[in-house]
Amino acid sequence: MSETRETPVPVSTSTGTSTGTSPGLDAAAVLARVQSLLTFSFAALVLYSFMVASRTGSLGRGPDADSFSLTLHPSPLIYFAVGLVLCRTIPSVLRRAASETEAARIIRRSTITVGIIVFVSIVVSVLWFALIQPETLAHPGYFLYPFPFGTADFSTDPSSTR
Repeated sequence: MSETRETPVPVSTSTGTSTGTSPGLDAAAVLARVQSLLTFSFAALVLYSFMVASRTGSLGRGPDADSFSLTLHPSPLIYFAVGLVLCRTIPSVLRRAASETEAARIIRRSTITVGIIVFVSIVVSVLWFALIQPETLAHPGYFLYPFPFGTADFSTDPSSTR
């Protein structure tokens, strides 16, 4: 006769839910924290999308003058960076957290990281855009774009009176 062994399933004592990682983790509490991280990240990226969308322009003077416009857009790299933080958080919690406190610390650090990425991106992009004088767009020169915090498009429209 062969014996069958059952492997014990880690169960939290407070809710009786299985986490698959450690007996000290409460799956409901950890999932609630992950949900708050996802909600915060989504709200931060929506705010970033609205705050970093700007446009300015300059109309040339005279009959042969061109008009110039500069448009600021959100950078896809910021969305990628936030997504990378989110994708690394859950496996990190599953691998390294032995208690709910450690899981909360990992998730809190990820939330702070997302907040810093989005805040710095908004500040750098908006300040850069605010420092551009529309009158200087008509003169040839070099513009330092706020890459990777935002994406800028520069366009020239020739005068239609030629």
